[in-house]
Amino acid sequence: MQSLDQVIAFVSVYESQSYSAAGRALRKDRTTVRELVKAYEDQLGFALFIIVGKKANPTERATKLYPQAKLVLRQNQILQEFGQAMFLEPKVELTVGYDSDFPIEFIRELECRCLETFPHIRVHWLETTRVDGLNALSNHKLDVAVLPAKGKVTPEFPFTFKHLGHISYAPFAHPKNGLVAKDSFSLEDSHFEVQYLLENHLRGEGIIQAYHTMLG
Repeated sequence: MQSLDQVIAFVSVYESQSYSAAGRALRKDRTTVRELVKAYEDQLGFALFIIVGKKANPTERATKLYPQAKLVLRQNQILQEFGQAMFLEPKVELTVGYDSDFPIEFIRELECRCLETFPHIRVHWLETTRVDGLNALSNHKLDVAVLPAKGKVTPEFPFTFKHLGHISYAPFAHPKNGLVAKDSFSLEDSHFEVQYLLENHLRGEGIIQAYHTMLG
């Protein structure tokens, strides 16, 4: 059975196409790396590299084997992280608050990245408003919050924060509404129309706000 050191040596040589470079990356002698790969080749029963000058060219079988070897190393890394997490007892659950303004695709992308980077951590998502989210962070009921900014103003609480970008907004109107026929219109043109807002927007102190008193 191949050892983990043999798989690591094989992957390093494959990626650098050099025993010397692989040795430097692994902090091992070139001879040690070559012996590990040779032992792996003996167990497999076929060559993994063809030496041309100072370059180690992977064989066709090595190319097919490489993705599986990378998967083994990735799984080993996850196992190490999981074991370390159990030993150190860090946070294994993360509670994230998010404002309803943010697209679900954005939340899904964050979820995928969390699972990829921290596979041992379970993420809980809670919909909130900007005000409630900041209060929950202050009271340690949330670990992280994704909330709308107020013109890039620093939050009133002493939090570490980062601006992630901008979200596009658009007004919607009934097809028979007079505003639809206009090539362009201002907020003054819409003052005689009923504006519908979610309660979260009224309470959230975010970008979407009432611009006149005719609310639905």
